[in-house]
Amino acid sequence: MRTVAIALVLCLGCKDKNAEPPVAVKTAAPASASEVTEAAYAALLIAELKKQGGDPKLHFQADKSLITDGERQIATRNLYAEYLKLAAEERVSAVERTAKSFSELTPDSHDPALAEVRSKLLPAVRAGLYFDFDLQSKLDKPATESKDRAVFVKLGEVTGAGVAIDQEASMMIATSKQLEKWNISVEDALAIATENLAAKGTPFQSVQPGLWTSPAHDNYDSSRILLLEEIKKLGLKGTVVAMIPNRDTLYLAGSQDAAALLAMADLAEKASEEPRPIHTVPLCLSGTTWSDCEPGPTPEVKTRMHAMATMGRQSLYAEQKDLLQEKLGEEVFVASYTVLQDKGTSRLVSYATWSRTVPTLLPKADRIGFVEYADGSADAKPKVLGMVPWDKAMQILGTRLKPDGRNPPRWATGEYWPSKAELARLAPAEDPFK
Repeated sequence: MRTVAIALVLCLGCKDKNAEPPVAVKTAAPASASEVTEAAYAALLIAELKKQGGDPKLHFQADKSLITDGERQIATRNLYAEYLKLAAEERVSAVERTAKSFSELTPDSHDPALAEVRSKLLPAVRAGLYFDFDLQSKLDKPATESKDRAVFVKLGEVTGAGVAIDQEASMMIATSKQLEKWNISVEDALAIATENLAAKGTPFQSVQPGLWTSPAHDNYDSSRILLLEEIKKLGLKGTVVAMIPNRDTLYLAGSQDAAALLAMADLAEKASEEPRPIHTVPLCLSGTTWSDCEPGPTPEVKTRMHAMATMGRQSLYAEQKDLLQEKLGEEVFVASYTVLQDKGTSRLVSYATWSRTVPTLLPKADRIGFVEYADGSADAKPKVLGMVPWDKAMQILGTRLKPDGRNPPRWATGEYWPSKAELARLAPAEDPFK
């Protein structure tokens, strides 16, 4: 079956933001001509790994940004981005430290007893995609067949909290196999890890009135979103709002503090360009639960928060799409999360395309664009029916679409296509901003 991707631009006042995103997405800045390439960096790291006793079969897969010996894997994208930021005199020692950190991960280190590592457990807050694919996406078998998977607790729709075993020079995410051996749930393991993180001391520092950050820069700043007792002491105006643009950055503000929220968005946008990005989707605290949100005490803040959330999701869905499409092949179309901007108001709207002839995995977007073909064949000229708000589509068709359980979430259409009566109720509109 041939997969088809169709871009819907349905009004002259709209601008496709995929080519020129207003917010930096999760890609490392390109190296200048004087910088080493990622392949050259990988060669340096492989040489040092072998020097420290690494497998002679270690090699670099440039298309996947991976160093592998056929079993274990080292993702190089973030390591390379961090390497480029170092001064020339710091780079040799940085490669040596990185190699040492991976050399620590011996077969024995992957299977420690809980008593050995209890004091070393720390929470690892990441994009949910990190837990879904870092261990599973490169496998040639479905994720459900893997008995040794990363486990995490969901924080909203696109974020997760796992448990890290923090070594002197390395970090390892606890897996389902380890938790089974420890006879402990991920929730209980995360509670231990959070207690250990809290024991490190008071975590927050004022940036400006109403805006706080975690200043540690120890790869666990984003994880301090779990220190709820400390957060509640900050006395923020309204509901607590957090942003975690990268592992070394956490911002906190109140949902009713417009100035602090706008400042947080500006800082998070810049921080999303740093190595080890997470996302820019705002999270709000209700009781002890974090969930995705778009606070809007003023129209300006509402527009800004929606833009941050939209561009954050676009980055995550783009990364997920490439991995999923490679995994699933051509029989299923993994739809893009596309963003348009109204030139008059600067408001962003996201959409995903659902084509009649192609089983599709839809990202959760603001709109769904419906496309069908005159003779029922994907080779025919497409007919764009229009856009339907996500919530309306789910209200009418929700029982037909199956959530795939991933993070970020997608919904599978299968072979289903709305009937004429259902399309009449959906009433697709030409203008995506209505």
